[in-house]
Amino acid sequence: MLRLLLLFYCGALAVVMHHDDPEPDRHNYIWNPFSAFCGPNATSVRCGGVCPETCSHKSRSCSHHCGVPCVCKAGYVFSVSLLKCIRRSDCPPGEQQQEVQTHRVFQ
Repeated sequence: MLRLLLLFYCGALAVVMHHDDPEPDRHNYIWNPFSAFCGPNATSVRCGGVCPETCSHKSRSCSHHCGVPCVCKAGYVFSVSLLKCIRRSDCPPGEQQQEVQTHRVFQ
């Protein structure tokens, strides 16, 4: 009975925490697409941010949270589908970049 009560309490707590979650879309974020190194088109940084320029989005502003430890080099954007930095010219045809207030990619 105690286990059942504890399980119910934990489930209710999880619902309350999710309800109060300031970022309910966090399940859409990518954790860390870079392996042990950043790759040939990215540079290692201390605090890479969470809103990289992508083929489809460019943020006007972004939170100051530290994201992944890599940023794309100049002339490159992060490809969400390939999970790596690619030349802007290599973005899929028909995918036009939109400038938006903020577009978070990384957790």
